[in-house]
Amino acid sequence: LRQKRAMTNIYSTMGWKENFSQFVIGDVIMRRMPEGNVEQEVVTLSASSARLGHELYGAAGDLDQWVDFTKLIDRTGLHAHSFALGVGLSAPLYAFTGLKGLTVSLYGPTGGGKTLAQYWVQSIYGNPDKLHFAAKFTQNTLFSRMGLYAHMPMTIDEVTMMDDKEVGDFAYWVSQGRDKARMTRSAEERDARTWAAPVVVSTNKSMQSKLIASGLDTDAQMARILEVSVPAHPMFMKDSVAGRRIYQFLMGNYGHGGLAFISKLLELGPDGVRAAIAQATSSFTARYKAKFSGEERFWEQSIILADLASSLAHEWGLIKHDHRPGIEWVLAQVGAIRRSVQEGRLDAFDMLSEYLNDTADAAVTVMHTGTQKPVVDFSRLPRSDVRVRFDVYRKTAGDQFNHGTVLLDRAHFRRWLSGRGADYKTFMQELADESAVATPASKKAYLGKDTPIKLGQSYVVGVNLNHPRLQGILDEADQNYENMALGQLKAV
Repeated sequence: LRQKRAMTNIYSTMGWKENFSQFVIGDVIMRRMPEGNVEQEVVTLSASSARLGHELYGAAGDLDQWVDFTKLIDRTGLHAHSFALGVGLSAPLYAFTGLKGLTVSLYGPTGGGKTLAQYWVQSIYGNPDKLHFAAKFTQNTLFSRMGLYAHMPMTIDEVTMMDDKEVGDFAYWVSQGRDKARMTRSAEERDARTWAAPVVVSTNKSMQSKLIASGLDTDAQMARILEVSVPAHPMFMKDSVAGRRIYQFLMGNYGHGGLAFISKLLELGPDGVRAAIAQATSSFTARYKAKFSGEERFWEQSIILADLASSLAHEWGLIKHDHRPGIEWVLAQVGAIRRSVQEGRLDAFDMLSEYLNDTADAAVTVMHTGTQKPVVDFSRLPRSDVRVRFDVYRKTAGDQFNHGTVLLDRAHFRRWLSGRGADYKTFMQELADESAVATPASKKAYLGKDTPIKLGQSYVVGVNLNHPRLQGILDEADQNYENMALGQLKAV
């Protein structure tokens, strides 16, 4: 008997097992036999997962009815739902690519059917009502659920309630693919749960806007969030009948499509699946006339996998709608997403401007005219610390200030950058690329020199004010000097 059938292991998580030869979904394990055929077996999960596995990944209704229901997408032009369904189908493929996770944000006003799209995604594999996750959760709960789902999609409703500063952490959690490290009572490291799957969230407020509002450096987090705008649909705006009927259907027909789809993937085998992904990746650009940059690798991979999974499901008779309009709809939005990321990106000069604004009450301005004694702008003299020093220069009193430098207290500036999630080395490299670095050779300076404020030397960062992005500071110095001269005339 042992030779005829391998012993069934007791698993605590779903997904691929035994080098992609088995897949666990609920209390069913599908196994690829040496002959290439796939067999299903009902198994008992570990005590910690048995109840959840049975409740979450059951099956109800009929597969043929679920497949026929996908025709609704073509009839009504539900492009967002088409793409979401492709993302859900593609979840088991993520483990073959090295992509650990991605957040797909369905963003838009009420009336677009975002939550229905999430229910539809979960109906592929199990009970959509049980699998769909509430917006309020703790970090440990999120890790636990993602580790349990492993290689099947997760959906979270209304992340609008998520705090702005938590959005970036959430994007990282999803893409890292493993639980945080923990120790046992005997001081041994626990086996961390892992996953490789997409998370589909719905929100009325753009997650990218929430990232920008956090005030942190957000480039890396934005790359891990594929946000698509879901407009209000006339079918859902007219009344609640259509939405209610779709919901009722999905609550009564679920779980069969995922079993059939994964069974087909097992028949292909890991080599066949990898070959299909490679072929889809190489031909995607030619088929859709789309091109991604290196920073958009997360978006690119997720869209390609959604396209491939939908193509395979259509070929195997598991969906009956044309998925290509949904892919084209998302690709059209990627252009808008790309612009949004560029607009929201803070470069070195943006960060410098923010710092100068924050430290305006700790800055001194010293004006130099030829060989004359420097003149200090006493109208803006700090009362305590000096963090910034402006030095502006001109040849004669009749000239305008045409060059200068700004010196920043390096230690204070580095702490400020760190508090906003920015990197000091990256900042300095950007300044060097723009030929805007004007740090003294000694890297030290007296920030209070020529002023009544007596300070010792401190390490500084120097920036050239002749850069086009900073030219306005020199223009302002001219105006300030004129105001000072006019004030002296009035006093006389």
